[in-house]
Amino acid sequence: MAEIKERVLAEVQNAIDQCEGALKANKDEDGMWTESLEAWKYVQAILQRSPKGEVVDLRPEVLAFAKLMETKLRGNDFRPGWKDCTPKWAVGRIEDELEELQDAMNSGPDGIYEAPEEAVDVANFCMMFVDLMGGLSYIAEEEDGS
Repeated sequence: MAEIKERVLAEVQNAIDQCEGALKANKDEDGMWTESLEAWKYVQAILQRSPKGEVVDLRPEVLAFAKLMETKLRGNDFRPGWKDCTPKWAVGRIEDELEELQDAMNSGPDGIYEAPEEAVDVANFCMMFVDLMGGLSYIAEEEDGS
C-alpha cells in the first residue's frame, strides 16, 4: 500500500509540475493555456483513480489554513463569487495575488503582517481555478454520496 501511495504522490507532483510549467509558458491565440489544460486533465485522472469514499484526516496545519481561506472568502460574500468566471480569469487573479505577495515580502518589516494574508488570497484563487476546471466536482459528489 505504501508503494502505491508513493507512486500516486509522485504522479501528482509530476502533473503539478507540468501545470506550473505550462502556465508559465505558452499561451495560444485565445490566451488559454492549452498545455496546462492537458496537464490538468492528467491531474484529474490521477485524482479520480484514488479510492472513493476514503476518509482523509486533515493535518492540523491544513485545517487551520482552510479556516483562514474560508474566513477570507466570507469577508467577500458581498461579491458575486467565482462560479460564473472562467479559468483564465482565475489564473489572472492568481498572478495578481502572487505579485501582491511578492510586494509584501519585499516591503520590509510591515510585510511580515501582510504576506500571510496575501498567501491566503493566492490559495483561494488557486482553489477557484481548480473548482472552475472541475477538479473539485468528484470530491463534492463523494461528500453527497453520489
